[in-house]
Amino acid sequence: MHTKTPRAEPAPDSALARLLATEARLEAMLAECSTAAEARVRDAEAGAARRLDDVETELAVATREMEARLARERADRMASATARATAALAAFERLDEATVATLADWVVGQVIGAAGDEG
Repeated sequence: MHTKTPRAEPAPDSALARLLATEARLEAMLAECSTAAEARVRDAEAGAARRLDDVETELAVATREMEARLARERADRMASATARATAALAAFERLDEATVATLADWVVGQVIGAAGDEG
């Protein structure tokens, strides 16, 4: 049966000892850097998530404001169109039969004249 012989420790002043000590320090630094990098990534991801939430909130607010503004504009346009239509109907209803007949003759004359110009 083969037993492993213990590894001999290098002399404290030897190049191998200094190399092993440097390797140990580098591994510790690497572990610290890795931990710090992971924390920065987590912080960045959390910050990005907060900014995304902020943007989504701003977008929702802007959307509601635009919808409200468009609804007001639509209502104003509808009220304006209704008022014009009501005024036109009232004006038409005030016309007497003689005026309507005169206007009808004029329209027919315009249509016949336009048809004659085309042919």
